[in-house]
Amino acid sequence: MESHNRTEQSRIRQQRSRASMTDEQRHEYLTRQRANYQARRTLGTISQQEQRLSNQRQQYQTQNSEHRQDLLSRRRTNIRRRQPTSAEDIPEGNQRNIIPEASTSTHNEHVDTVFTDSRPPVIRRRRNNRNCARDFHESMGITQSHLSASTTCPFCGACLLPHESSDFCCLNGRISLPAMSVPPELLSIYNDETEVGRHFRQHIRMYNHIFAFTSMGVHLDGDLANGREGVYSFRAQGAIYHKIGGFLPSSSERPRFLQLYIYDTDNEINNRVAENPTLNVELVERLRSILDVHNPFAHRFRQLAQEPNIENCQLIIREQPRNRPQYNIPTASEVAAIIVGGEEAGQINGRDIVVQCNSGHLMNVPDTAGYYDPLQYPLLLPCGTYGWDVNTQNGAASRTKVTCRDYYSYMLQIRDGRDNLLLRGCRLLQQYAVDIFLKMETQKFRWVRNNQSKIRAEMYNGLQDSFEAGINISGHLGRRIILPSSIVGCPRDMSERFQDAMRVVGVSGKPDLFLTMTCNPSWDEIRDLLLPGQLPQDRPDLLSRVFHSKFEDFKDDIFNKGVLGEVVAYAYVIEFQKRGLPHAHMLLILGDDDKLNSPDVYDQIVKAEIPLQSDQPELYTSVLKHMIHGPCGTINPRSPCMQKGKCKRHFPKPFVPYTVQGNDCYPLYQRRDMGQVPLGRESNIDEVKQYIDARWVCAPEALWRIYKFSMSRIYPAVERLQIHMPNMQRVQFNEDQSVYEILGNERNTRTQLTEYFRMNRVDPEARNYLYIEFPQHYTWVKNPPEWKRRRSHKKVIGRIYTVSLSEGDKFYLRFLLLHVKGAKDFDDLLTYNGIKYPTFKEAAIQRGLLENDDSIRQCLQEASTFRSPVALRRLFVTVLLYCQPTGVMELWNEFHHFMMEDHPSSSNVNNVRSINRLLRDLDTLLSQHGKHIANYDLPTLIDDPEGNNDVPKCIEDELSIPVSDTDMQLIDLLNDDQKNAFKSIIDAIEHGRNATFFVDGPGGTGKTFLYRALLSSVRKKGMIALATASSGIAATILPGGRTAHSRFKIPLSVDASTTCSISKNSDLAELIRRSTIIIWDEAPMTHRYAFESVDRTFRDITGVDSPFGGKIVILGGDFRQILPVIPNGSKAQMINASIVNSPLWRHFEVLHLKQNMRSRNDQGFSEWLLRVGHGIESVIENDMIKIPPDMGIPWEGEDPLNNLIDRVFPDLSRHMNDSSYMVERAILTLTNEEVDRLNDRIIAKYPGEDHILYSFDSVDDDPRNLYQQEFLNSISPSGMPPHVLRLKKGVPIMLLRNIDPKAGLCNGTRLICRDFLPNVIDAEILTGQMKGDRVFIPRIPLKPTESAHLPFQMTRRQFPVRLSFALTINKSQGQTIPSVGVYFPDHVFSHGQLYVAMSRGTSMETVKVLVKKGHLRGEHQIYTQIKMVCQEIKQIRKSQQKDDEMYSYDVNPKQTWIDNLFIPYATPRNNKVHRLQIYSFGWGITLQIDKRQLWKMVKREILSQRASRCILHAKEEICIFKFFQCEQFITQCMFQELNLIITRMIASAAGK
Repeated sequence: MESHNRTEQSRIRQQRSRASMTDEQRHEYLTRQRANYQARRTLGTISQQEQRLSNQRQQYQTQNSEHRQDLLSRRRTNIRRRQPTSAEDIPEGNQRNIIPEASTSTHNEHVDTVFTDSRPPVIRRRRNNRNCARDFHESMGITQSHLSASTTCPFCGACLLPHESSDFCCLNGRISLPAMSVPPELLSIYNDETEVGRHFRQHIRMYNHIFAFTSMGVHLDGDLANGREGVYSFRAQGAIYHKIGGFLPSSSERPRFLQLYIYDTDNEINNRVAENPTLNVELVERLRSILDVHNPFAHRFRQLAQEPNIENCQLIIREQPRNRPQYNIPTASEVAAIIVGGEEAGQINGRDIVVQCNSGHLMNVPDTAGYYDPLQYPLLLPCGTYGWDVNTQNGAASRTKVTCRDYYSYMLQIRDGRDNLLLRGCRLLQQYAVDIFLKMETQKFRWVRNNQSKIRAEMYNGLQDSFEAGINISGHLGRRIILPSSIVGCPRDMSERFQDAMRVVGVSGKPDLFLTMTCNPSWDEIRDLLLPGQLPQDRPDLLSRVFHSKFEDFKDDIFNKGVLGEVVAYAYVIEFQKRGLPHAHMLLILGDDDKLNSPDVYDQIVKAEIPLQSDQPELYTSVLKHMIHGPCGTINPRSPCMQKGKCKRHFPKPFVPYTVQGNDCYPLYQRRDMGQVPLGRESNIDEVKQYIDARWVCAPEALWRIYKFSMSRIYPAVERLQIHMPNMQRVQFNEDQSVYEILGNERNTRTQLTEYFRMNRVDPEARNYLYIEFPQHYTWVKNPPEWKRRRSHKKVIGRIYTVSLSEGDKFYLRFLLLHVKGAKDFDDLLTYNGIKYPTFKEAAIQRGLLENDDSIRQCLQEASTFRSPVALRRLFVTVLLYCQPTGVMELWNEFHHFMMEDHPSSSNVNNVRSINRLLRDLDTLLSQHGKHIANYDLPTLIDDPEGNNDVPKCIEDELSIPVSDTDMQLIDLLNDDQKNAFKSIIDAIEHGRNATFFVDGPGGTGKTFLYRALLSSVRKKGMIALATASSGIAATILPGGRTAHSRFKIPLSVDASTTCSISKNSDLAELIRRSTIIIWDEAPMTHRYAFESVDRTFRDITGVDSPFGGKIVILGGDFRQILPVIPNGSKAQMINASIVNSPLWRHFEVLHLKQNMRSRNDQGFSEWLLRVGHGIESVIENDMIKIPPDMGIPWEGEDPLNNLIDRVFPDLSRHMNDSSYMVERAILTLTNEEVDRLNDRIIAKYPGEDHILYSFDSVDDDPRNLYQQEFLNSISPSGMPPHVLRLKKGVPIMLLRNIDPKAGLCNGTRLICRDFLPNVIDAEILTGQMKGDRVFIPRIPLKPTESAHLPFQMTRRQFPVRLSFALTINKSQGQTIPSVGVYFPDHVFSHGQLYVAMSRGTSMETVKVLVKKGHLRGEHQIYTQIKMVCQEIKQIRKSQQKDDEMYSYDVNPKQTWIDNLFIPYATPRNNKVHRLQIYSFGWGITLQIDKRQLWKMVKREILSQRASRCILHAKEEICIFKFFQCEQFITQCMFQELNLIITRMIASAAGK
């Protein structure tokens, strides 16, 4: 054994050495080896094995050469057959498949000319493969994809397609079986090209049926098997049974199957043809003669027919003898024995069948016997050749047994010079393939059933308990295993693969691309290998094998070459269509540099429209041939896709001018109307039985499984990790083992989990990893079971097996393993802060991994210790609003005296008043959110006669906003631009004019300064001025500021017809009516539909049909900064969402601020910012601009990011709890992921002890526990706090929700963490009007927005804050940060990001920029990309101004009409007559009209217009319109008709 191991090791070393040789070294080595071989051959010292291998190599070279020549000859024939008749038939520019002149190579490109077969030369350019498939155009060159030449197995002579090895056919020579005998006369029928031969091949299943000795029971898909519509396909459900009956029929039945060979042989032909009258009688006669000559079963049955006492006979069909070589043709005496009368039957083996004369019932033919195949398939095995059985042995010298799968995989191979009837069986081959595959599966299921009572699984401590109880027979123990996950497609397998895929998504992110690949039966590689007279569906083996080879090439292009980008993870599965064609579904996760971030990038990969024939003729032809759905609908209502009169695939798809992100996570791809619309084409449930009964199997799938091709794969590989309670691991054992033997086996105590604990005890490095991270650094060895350091670079991730909540403490053990590193045993997990807890649940609660049932009470209790009653009152209200507590009265009784510690109370009377005052304070805080004390289980608020006031609370709050002397002094400090704007607005107020203004100015020009002056001036006069902003951080800067969404109740999702949620009789409506001016800062970043919603609401509230209901509205902002955020939106969508595209824009008077006050001490910086903002800064290729040298930090050294951190946060450790230091500094970057990385780095440098606060994540309605905690924890949607919140005292944090806007707690408010406890954070506000106030922040339940596109509803209970050492650029908008760092790991991806980031600073000296990809070839400066659309915005504004001067009618009448259509036009309509609000283009107002009146008006006008143009059949066309029952169709189609009405009006106006 040791000698063999040394020989094997030596051979491996030689192979590695030869693999590293150069060509010259290899040639010298082979020459030396040949000389040595010839010398030993001459001396006679060569071994028989070496001689055999040498002969096989020579045979392989000869066969391979002959096969290649034959294949090339057939390809040339097919090519000549398919060649176009003239050069004109080939699309221009592709007659020689040469890349056009537009893509000619440069001096440094390599050009290869490749000559293959008789094809014209193909010029291929070697170029970088990565992303080469993006933004593809036919002019780039189309090279036909062909598989490389096939090879021949040197051992068995099988034809091997690309990506197939000798292991595929004969296990590298370990299997050798003789060829089957084929009668020449039967082969001539298979090869017959006449009408008779075609008839035989088409009905071969029926011919085989009438000659079969056994019947077959199977449930077929009749629609596919009848062959009347579409391609024939044999598709079976459940199991297949072969049955045999008596050899004489009953008196009332005609003979069938075996009986046809014995009974009434004079009328045999007629009896056989009676099965199907369409059969050819002469052909039946020929087939009978062939089988009578060659088939031993037919011989024996004919002999039985000659027996005089046939009624007293028995027939024994025998299994294959063990010692008989495979494929020796059996004789009649070997296959069956005839027993007459009382003769002895001899020895009957277990798989022999005894057939009676007339038994009256059918017997199952055992699928493990060799006669299973020849009895059912006499036309495929005409010589009675036995199929596989349990005694089948290898024909090689080893004489080892051959498995069923390996046997049939060997048989179903293409070998030159061998006539294989199996591959000529056409439709019968489909049946045979399904039959043998189901036979293999049946044997597997039989093993599962039969071994459930022998091999069991039990808990280790269960064995211990049993042993201690005196039970020593392991057969009395255990839990039955029903259907293991090793069965591909069973529920357990599907569940485990789903969890594996979710783990990959949790580590690598959401999939970016979903690809499908389907087999094309017309591929040249399939047609070239077809035998004469065959169709692709006749060769399911070729369909599976060619698809497998092409799919491997496809995977190489996608995964290795990266034609769509770098693929970091993927998952794919092979499935089979209803008619059997294999196809692959693949999910790809791309690298960060190749992510699909916008519809513009989608369009580079996905083309969902028919290309222009003149532009891309080949692509146009391919799309029409392969990718057109239908015809369906009214043209073909019987199409399979039609359900309830509609196409279930929703074809035809609507035209879309550009790609947009849909509401269901799927994009609506660009489909432009280009005039090309062609018409195309563990209980008592038996899991084994359920699985068998539910599945359908077709021939290509059966052969795919027989060939052992992979059905699915996930990358990175997922290592499934065992989890069990102490001494409760699963132990497998045999029935005859004693419990003592099982307990004494050390292997039973060593599991992945226990060995993980052991590694933590002996290896210090192992303590740095969680159990789920362990497979990334260690590999699990099964013999002996242990973890070892991973030496290879194979990418592996871990996944702990799922555990249900019903499994008790084991569920919480999994929680601990997901979060605790370095545990040395189970006791380590139970111990926290030196205390060992009795259960894993209790330990998890103490570590903060699980929410305590009493967490709300503990939150208030912890906050009470800080002795801050004002903050405690706000916290109590926050808890009522967001946490939905139970037992509110109990909380009140316990904590109300802490909330009124600042109220004087010296007597019982005063105490009652203090309680009432506290209740009034709480009611005031609740009213800001639309709630009152009466909504909760709290004491009744006693009315205070002195405090009664008819003025609504919201109005009283606005009137009570203090005006400081500092703000009044701002009026005198205004610069010239500010003064002009101030005077224009004040003049409109004093004269009571309806005016709308837009204050336009770059960042730092003093817009907020102007707003504060306006607010103080108006409020000083006792008037109401509402201050709002689009962002929370901008709102906190304004006195009395609120976010516009919270102030005006704007819906989160707005469209062209939404209105605000403000009742006309509400207090807020009254506040709007009384307000004098409304200021709205950062307006350009808000969607125009929000302004239009506010406009419609104000008009309704005030009753004034003027912009914003006649109110003076001042919008302000900078179009150079970030425009409305459209998730995954394109540039065109972003511009369209801007307010300048709103019909309201024409009413605004633009006030310009030009002088930069923020950077007035650095004029060069101010001018550079303006050039960047206007988009006029000089750029080089790809819009790259140069960063001024004073601002740039080069990407140099070991850690350039650390250099940026040190520049922005110098001497960080010396400024603990320094609020002024923290508020003046921040690093800005692009994405939340980069923000988290930066914050983790900086807090690691910050002094103090870490305190980690975990979130509690859950999914609504997940009874099957599909979404595991580690996956939920990995999700970090925009606007949501992280799962792991790492805090230290004195660190800056940012609020992520509008908790209490009036108190300054808005989304984006920056705070400093003063202290924290497990359930509450004590923080101080750093910015805005409430700067310096102390607040308490609790955990609240948070749900991601719809833009996260999660397929489930997730809830995360966490503190709504993030660290704010680093911020996203979007969050920083509106803030001044004196010392700002900007980090670009990649270039900006949205308009205005570069400008916003730079304009936060005050000078070049205080702004530092680090660009990871900032070095360009040949340039010494730092560059980054700029994306600005301000020029497009300017152009829109100019064009609208010109339109206003030319015409008085609306420039966008359809949109205006839709905007004024108050009825939601997506809801179904009934036939009731009701009032509609329709915008009149001619009159410019909204009319109240019903549908009938409108239709009469439209019909009258259309008839008059069409009559004047002499258009015929107008009435038929008009009648179609009346059947639209949906408001959406009215919106689209009515506009088209109404547009005809105003056509002459517009033309007339333009003429005048």
